[in-house]
Amino acid sequence: NGVCFVCGAANPIASTVTAATVDDLVSAAASGGEGIKVAEVTGKTEEEVVAMIKEAAANGTLTTKNEVVEITEANVPAEDKQSISTEIGKIESGTITLGNTTLDVENVEVKQYLDLSVMLVASGTNVGSITATGEAVEFKIPLDSGLLADLTGKVVFVLRIHDDEVDVLPAALENGILIFTTNKFSTYAIVAADP
Repeated sequence: NGVCFVCGAANPIASTVTAATVDDLVSAAASGGEGIKVAEVTGKTEEEVVAMIKEAAANGTLTTKNEVVEITEANVPAEDKQSISTEIGKIESGTITLGNTTLDVENVEVKQYLDLSVMLVASGTNVGSITATGEAVEFKIPLDSGLLADLTGKVVFVLRIHDDEVDVLPAALENGILIFTTNKFSTYAIVAADP
């Protein structure tokens, strides 16, 4: 579909999903790696759904739909919360490295949890989701005024929890939009700290 449903910006995944990348992602997923998670489609076997994905990619009708869903803390899986808590404990020691910059921080806290998904749609049917891409893509997430106020003047970054690993991702705030790059789609935490 080419446009982010959240902010109207060009869909960062849409241009990367081609017949060749679908083949690569399906192959990677079939061998137990990251790639495409095939959806359950009523009346279709997994092989038939994979065929639908490949056919739609080949004829240019496969579209993507980015889903950014706020998760309440109560709905974050316990193991993800524990991983986040452990990572914040490491950061509370006083420094964080974001990209090539190391900063002294204190009062580190999660401000919001998100689930980031990229759904694959063929002929109007959700046929799967992309769990990871080879290249990082930029996401732009509009923030409500309350969250934006909580983040203003803070060191802001994102914690990504994917396959039981936590990664610290640099983030930027521009005109009320949180911007970061990622290549894996799962649970995220928007985190703020005092500089």
